[in-house]
Amino acid sequence: MADMEKERFEWIHSWTDETNESKYKRVLLIGDSIFHGLNEILRGMLKGERYLDYISSSYTVDRDFYKNTMSSFANQYEYDLIIVNHALHGKYMSDEVYEENMIEFLGMLKCRNIVLAYGSVVYEEGLGSICKEWDETVKSRNASMEKLAAKLGLSTFDFYSVSKTVPLDSRIDDGFHYKKEGSEILAKSLAELIKAK
Repeated sequence: MADMEKERFEWIHSWTDETNESKYKRVLLIGDSIFHGLNEILRGMLKGERYLDYISSSYTVDRDFYKNTMSSFANQYEYDLIIVNHALHGKYMSDEVYEENMIEFLGMLKCRNIVLAYGSVVYEEGLGSICKEWDETVKSRNASMEKLAAKLGLSTFDFYSVSKTVPLDSRIDDGFHYKKEGSEILAKSLAELIKAK
């Protein structure tokens, strides 16, 4: 098993919406900076229909800290739906290590209505073209999520294909992230998914 590597910056962001209310179904996003960037937009799209919570982090799924923190957050409420997106951190992990740890993590969640959202496309810095190295990693992770969903009886969502529809002028030059307009496209796809569940 490969040694766990650290990101340059380690961070966690979270939000729990209308904690004392129960009129609407409650949905949780678990992800990285992509979900962090769209959560407020998505919350606005779902207002009056769902409560939307989220927790996002740079920590990797092969760390007990990640599994314990994310599952503790997820198990504090009776969620009707949890959407998990974890493909852009821990690039050093083999498919086997990734899958083994995802199985352990997903098994720690009380909610069984879970959707595994594929990782999003990554461009070269400057947005000249899709980054081949990262694209191989993301596609491999997405294949692992497809395998895990079949094994565990979960659903998947092709967030990768949606992310490829975002125009270059709605992306940030770092190749990973999105301007508000790009996040709106991603959030709209998730809103449609959530409302259909």
